[in-house]
Amino acid sequence: MSATQPTTSVVHPSAVLGHDVQLGEGCVIEADVRIGPGSRVGHHVVIHAGTEVGERVRIDDHATLGKHPMRAANSATTKEQELPALKVGDESIVGTGVVLYRGAAIAGRVLMADLCTIRENVTIGRGTIVGRGVTVENVCTIGRYVFLPQFARPDGRPAAGVIQAGPWISFGILILKGTTAEESGD
Repeated sequence: MSATQPTTSVVHPSAVLGHDVQLGEGCVIEADVRIGPGSRVGHHVVIHAGTEVGERVRIDDHATLGKHPMRAANSATTKEQELPALKVGDESIVGTGVVLYRGAAIAGRVLMADLCTIRENVTIGRGTIVGRGVTVENVCTIGRYVFLPQFARPDGRPAAGVIQAGPWISFGILILKGTTAEESGD
């Protein structure tokens, strides 16, 4: 146990914590988790098995990474499936209370503000900002340098949406199957 790992945190023996990783109090780090060098993990964070966290990532208090989806008996979009491990890219920021599902792929330098949720089968491009409380539903692709403010919701119902590089999506927008937002060229 390193000097930066409190005794109230539980780290599975197969987890790999890079040089200078700091854990807060009450963290749970499950089997085969990898946390890159220089990352900071807040208090009471849960990182589920197999999750990969890049270098110099900041994870704030009460975040959950690598959560398995729940399936309701009448769910139209969530199906039983084997999902790859969650990947969070270098220098990303995971805010307080954020939930990141297994099967999501998050590029580097992404800001996931407090209380946002990113579901399974979602890809988030480099430099994107996912605003406070935003939910990115399953089966969505968000491009590079996109801003998703509070109340914007790229939505997987009934299917998937694609947002490409650079746009700013206004609040209250619902993005449905086949939608593409591209750079404005300004």
